[in-house]
Amino acid sequence: VAAIFLAWQLRSSVPSDQCRALISSGYGPSDLARCPGLEQFMSLNSTGGLILVAASVLPFVAGALFGSQLIARDVDYRSAQLAWWLSTSRFRWLVERVVPLGLLTIVLLVPSAVATTMLESAKNPNLDIWRSFIDFGLWGPLFITGAVAALAVGMLAGSLLGSVLPSLLVSVVAAALLYLALPNIAILPQPPTVYESGKPLALGSISVSTGWRDVNGTILSFREAAAKAPAGLDPGALYDWVGGHYRAVGLAIAGDRAPIATLTAAGLAGAVALLAFGATALVVERRRPY
Repeated sequence: VAAIFLAWQLRSSVPSDQCRALISSGYGPSDLARCPGLEQFMSLNSTGGLILVAASVLPFVAGALFGSQLIARDVDYRSAQLAWWLSTSRFRWLVERVVPLGLLTIVLLVPSAVATTMLESAKNPNLDIWRSFIDFGLWGPLFITGAVAALAVGMLAGSLLGSVLPSLLVSVVAAALLYLALPNIAILPQPPTVYESGKPLALGSISVSTGWRDVNGTILSFREAAAKAPAGLDPGALYDWVGGHYRAVGLAIAGDRAPIATLTAAGLAGAVALLAFGATALVVERRRPY
């Protein structure tokens, strides 16, 4: 609700077309005077960023909370022994519990995914957010895939530990790792493009590294470039030598790669979920019901 309300406020205070470029390029006191609403828009924009960060954590926390209790509670409270004895198979018992919970998690998180997408779009009126790495992983479909992965990992922790509190703690830690890892692992394999150091990045791109380009166009790291310098130079002289023989450049991933990175992150989350569910099924089949 907060995301939708703030998105509406942002759309209501979007500066004029002549002033929109200042949202991404920066602005000064004179710009505020000639662009009514810009200061209010940027203030709301900052608040929207905080809401996105807070909202992006919730799916992983919810997945860890629901998943960790699904099996651990029955084992810890000694009700699994009767449930598994009455069921035709432990795997069927597991599926009958996992599917409704998984569907409920998805249904509950779809509105959040839609609301944060609306907020992200309102925060960046100059941008196609689906082709941008700005706030990557903090909105949209990764809410759902991340929650499902956290849910499955929580189930695995619960099946292994069989105790409510330890399962919850381990699941929260695992969910935090997923939260940090999924977007970054999805971004790193994307091929970077070279841009001149000191020049602004293309809107929606994400900087990943820096380098030094020689006359042949080969990109070297600072260590590789410094290895070609004369021996015995102190750090300051070494940097000056590298700067005099190579051109500083940056490496960035263009926003056009964002859809592929999103699919990669979703695929990774799906693979984690499948592996965790498979491992959970094996544990449930073999463990004692207490």
